[in-house]
Amino acid sequence: MNNVINWLLEDDTPQIKYRTMIELQGRTKDDIEVKKAYDNLWC
Repeated sequence: MNNVINWLLEDDTPQIKYRTMIELQGRTKDDIEVKKAYDNLWC
């Protein structure tokens, strides 16, 4: 499962990276890495 999560967290798909952090890893929107991923959605 970790290989799949790592693949989903790759930088070339910011939308998937963000949703993986929130939905699969259970991180909060206050998490610094989640904030960075969110900011990359708009680049």
